[in-house]
Order: sequence, then structure tokens, then C-alpha cells
Amino acid sequence: MREPDLALLLGYHPHAGLSQEREIIAASLSDNTFTVAPAQLILCNDAQHAIDVALHFVAKPGDSVLVGAFTYPCFKAIAAPATLIWCPWTWMRTESTLRR
Repeated sequence: MREPDLALLLGYHPHAGLSQEREIIAASLSDNTFTVAPAQLILCNDAQHAIDVALHFVAKPGDSVLVGAFTYPCFKAIAAPATLIWCPWTWMRTESTLRR
């Protein structure tokens, strides 16, 4: 690896990911019937980053979000700065729901 390439990897990256990486992924996802543009992709560092990005696209500050009672542990940390209200939900299997 050349020195300038290494410096690029060690610095802060653009929020959507490096353009070179998005171009490679877009090319691998595209085929004759389906085309993905690099600008349509957002590369995330981990699951928490992906959930944060997705929530910012679909929820406004103060929105309520229904989540499983045993949800992803960092959801509270994601929801707090966005002032999202998380509503735990538990699916209870009872005999009445099993009889249909």
C-alpha cells in the first residue's frame, strides 16, 4: 500500500463512505436489470451506525418508535439524542391467539 493510500484510511471518512468503496459496491450490486448508483449507497461502520442513519431517514424528533421489549441494547443511546420515544412491545403467545 502506498503512503497516500494509508493516510486516506487513517483519517476521518465522509459520512456516506469513501466514494471508491461505494463505486465498487454499486458495480457489484448492479446487473442487466438493476442499476445501483454510488450516490444511492450509504456505508455504515457498524449496526448502531446503520440503525442511527435509518432512524434519521424515517423518524422526526419526538416520534414514537415501537421496538421489541428485548431490543438492540444501544437503541436507547441512539434514540436519546434524536429525542425519539421508544415504546417497548412484547408479543405474548396465549392460547386464544393460537386458536384461529
